[in-house]
Amino acid sequence: MLQTHEMIEEEWFTNVHDLREKWCPALSKDLFSAGILSLQRSESKNHAIGFRANRTTSLTDFYRLLKGTMQRWKSTEKEVEFSYNKSVASSSLPLSRLLKHASKVYTLSLFRDFEEEFGYSIATTSKLIWTQFKFTTTNAGNTQFYVVSIDEEPWSAQRVTYIHESKTVSCTCKKFEASGWLCYHCIRILHLHSVNWSPKKCIKKRWKKSDKSSIWNKLENENPEEVQYTPWCQTMARKYYNLILKSQSNEETITLMEDGYAASVSLVDELLVSLNFSNVEDA
Repeated sequence: MLQTHEMIEEEWFTNVHDLREKWCPALSKDLFSAGILSLQRSESKNHAIGFRANRTTSLTDFYRLLKGTMQRWKSTEKEVEFSYNKSVASSSLPLSRLLKHASKVYTLSLFRDFEEEFGYSIATTSKLIWTQFKFTTTNAGNTQFYVVSIDEEPWSAQRVTYIHESKTVSCTCKKFEASGWLCYHCIRILHLHSVNWSPKKCIKKRWKKSDKSSIWNKLENENPEEVQYTPWCQTMARKYYNLILKSQSNEETITLMEDGYAASVSLVDELLVSLNFSNVEDA
């Protein structure tokens, strides 16, 4: 367009063209955006925050608004969590094994998006382009390349790559990379090869029902001896920070602090070495 209308020397159009990866979906498909279009990001952010602060908003009002927003987030999260754990996903489509697996793994909202792609896959046709064979000393595998499109919509055609050894798929539409769930092109090929579940590589952790529970399990399995020192670290950091602020305006106090730090490091290292040596002898 710049060349056709001779606008190459126009600074504003040139700057927009230089930033094309930030606003053109065709050039940003490899970037994860949770399925949100670039034009919707600011609107979604404003909707999630739920309040507007301006230059006349005092710090007290801002804190009150922020606290209320966080309480609303926590309340909504608890309600959604309860519905996810107590509800069973239903579908108007026949529940094949692939769809059943998605209902067990994905959250309800994500399952609806996956279900929509599943419905589109029913109306598609696939054509094998070529097969690449791979032989190794341990096993033999191959990679197949397909063209998948919706009937009577040639513009929807995309190339899908299927790897037999790992049962994984990838598509040139880049929907999985951008949104985190499989496109109907990939679902069609999985059906074609009788794969009845979504491969682990094709399931984003953030869309799984068990994502939050795995985080709690990780916290429960942490070493309690390491966790209990966290408040002590914070308290000592505050004390030393206040001491540094008190000492920074005088050369003698600065020297005293630096010498004290060097002496403390030496004493701590000697004590740790002696403790480790005594533990080895006891063992």
